[in-house]
Amino acid sequence: ASSHDSLLDINTLSEIGSRNGFDKVFGQENLERIQSWVPFPVSIEDVNDFVHNLILHPTSIATTPNGSILENSVHREILNHAITSVGRKFNKQFGEISPGYLPLFDLMIMSGSPLSELKSLSTSLLTILDAVQPTGFQQIILDKNNLMSLLGSAMHINPDMVAQMILDPNAFSNLGFVVSPVSNSRIGTEVLRVRIAYETGHENTIVFKKGNIYKIPLPSRQKAKILLEPLNRADLGRGPGVILPSKMVVGGPFGIVVDARGRPITLPKRDVERYATLLGWNNNLS
Repeated sequence: ASSHDSLLDINTLSEIGSRNGFDKVFGQENLERIQSWVPFPVSIEDVNDFVHNLILHPTSIATTPNGSILENSVHREILNHAITSVGRKFNKQFGEISPGYLPLFDLMIMSGSPLSELKSLSTSLLTILDAVQPTGFQQIILDKNNLMSLLGSAMHINPDMVAQMILDPNAFSNLGFVVSPVSNSRIGTEVLRVRIAYETGHENTIVFKKGNIYKIPLPSRQKAKILLEPLNRADLGRGPGVILPSKMVVGGPFGIVVDARGRPITLPKRDVERYATLLGWNNNLS
């Protein structure tokens, strides 16, 4: 569901969910992508067996750490499939950095048990970033209690209450503000300069390089003003190298996240390098 100037646009993919419909959309290419998100050796045959076990037993629950990681990789592919499928149906008035990328949303609210029931908020956020691959600058909120469908029903009765609930940290988790520059530069090139002015009066400037994901700490509910300057023709939605107007942000569990991995995200071809890269990204958000 997306909204632009109070115009609501809803797209439904009835053929696939987190526990059913795999057989209708999953082929060899999907299995290979699932395999690529797993940070340990696993064969295509094992991935195929795992997916078909989910098809046969949709209520089953992973009982091992490796099983949970593999299941999370399946959910990444499902979410990416959903976003890709409805991407061309989004309202054309949404801004976008380039055709094929996710539109420049101001706010993203993510819901569903495959995200809310993960072992940690860092895993939830990384799953969202890996699968959705947002661009530009946006706030990401997690429906940690799976309340969205209930609030949708209550919207017609008490819209003010619904608006207040979405901003309630006990009901929803503000995962943070994510900055995702799009750049054609090589890995290791400086792509973003962030200037931060904290409420305490302290100021800081940090430069980020393409190829990694970073976390700028900002304590919960503390406010700060940030200025985002793309470097080397990186784009945050206003054009290559164009600085965004300063923005006020509020702290959360991850503060400000800079996802400088590029769009689309690409993984190393060699297994050992890919495992190290995936574990590194996970550690950077933990």
